[in-house]
Amino acid sequence: LHQWLLAFLTAASPCMAQIPVIPDWSADEASHAGFFDNAASPVAGHPSIGSLRRTIFYAAANYVGSLFKPSYPEEFIQVRATFSNLGPGVIGYGGPIGYMNNFGSLHPQYRPDTDYAWALANHIAGQTLAPGNTIDLILNSHGSIPFNYSTNNTPPPNTGVESLFVTMVHEMIHGLGFVNEINPVSGSYPGYP
Repeated sequence: LHQWLLAFLTAASPCMAQIPVIPDWSADEASHAGFFDNAASPVAGHPSIGSLRRTIFYAAANYVGSLFKPSYPEEFIQVRATFSNLGPGVIGYGGPIGYMNNFGSLHPQYRPDTDYAWALANHIAGQTLAPGNTIDLILNSHGSIPFNYSTNNTPPPNTGVESLFVTMVHEMIHGLGFVNEINPVSGSYPGYP
């Protein structure tokens, strides 16, 4: 999946204006972990692994923001981002912090009785309906998940090494509302579609 996503992302053409995507690293900063881990960096020019992770976040956030033109002047997307021990086998998690519906909008993509991820609701409404963090991004700090720290190439497939850049982009996109809440057995979903 990550190889496909990287191919798509490198082929996409960014817009001239873009939506700023900004981090909320407060949980990691308070615990001196994850994005503020002081362990030595594996890449020259970065004093710590935390500073390297922040650099990769900014690159991924800049890329995601470049895919969209703002619908109102002060529009931005705020991401609650942290590293946490998710156990072996999980690379990360990303998703909307919440959903809203029936807020009304003249935007041609707006539909009543439809759930919109908070960042998307803000965009379609043309105003900030959900302030603060709208996307949740959790990356695995478990030692069984080795990350590649490049922003311009990915590790070969089936090596067990994951691209931190591609993982961040992938999970941020989930946070914009690219999710599947449908129960595969019953076909039902919580709330509105």
